[in-house]
Amino acid sequence: MEKIAKITIAIIIIIVIVLSALIVQNLTISGKITDKADQYTYTKAICNSTSCQDHIITCTDKERLSITPTGAVIDFGDDWEDPRSTEQINKEC
Repeated sequence: MEKIAKITIAIIIIIVIVLSALIVQNLTISGKITDKADQYTYTKAICNSTSCQDHIITCTDKERLSITPTGAVIDFGDDWEDPRSTEQINKEC
């Protein structure tokens, strides 16, 4: 009976690893959420001088299809400076 329990646990662990790999394949550190043949969606903070709001941006190739605010906002002090490069700040797709 103990051998069957070990085999069952091993099978469950393998299934969890495979499912996790499939999920991680569609969610990367860059914020990319989905990846279709020519369309992808990711999140990006759009900031002014004192706050940033998170947006979901959908692109196809290099063209923006949509931009939707998520409602997540962070307020900073008056002396805050965006640490991203100008290229990162302006890049959409």
